[in-house]
Amino acid sequence: MRLPLLLLVDDSEAILAYEKNALAGHYSIATACNGVEALMKAKELQPAGVLLDLSMPEMSGDEVLARMKADAELKRIPVVVISSEKERAEACIKIGAAAYMPKPIKADPLLALVARVLEEARKRALEGGMSVLFCAIG
Repeated sequence: MRLPLLLLVDDSEAILAYEKNALAGHYSIATACNGVEALMKAKELQPAGVLLDLSMPEMSGDEVLARMKADAELKRIPVVVISSEKERAEACIKIGAAAYMPKPIKADPLLALVARVLEEARKRALEGGMSVLFCAIG
């Protein structure tokens, strides 16, 4: 069985390493260290979810989220904002982020939040994809 792919986006190598360790064994992991790289990898890899820092070089996480939600290929991907900036994170929830986790993060709550967000996204996808065929026999 193939593990769902997560894209972890943060300009801090230490935070990326912590997130990778917390999620290892449950998910396949790809990383990006800035917003430009995050958008490129999201389009290329089509991950099951994105964990996104807000304060990054080249393109902020806010801008990454806005561009993802405006892109037909990327808008279905759930984004979890991971930031110490509560007001910015709450603004991201209003424009379509699935959840917010404040820094500093802890492994068990992170794992639980990611599992919940991916399950909610899976259920939404199933609801939108249901087809019904009515048949009359005889």
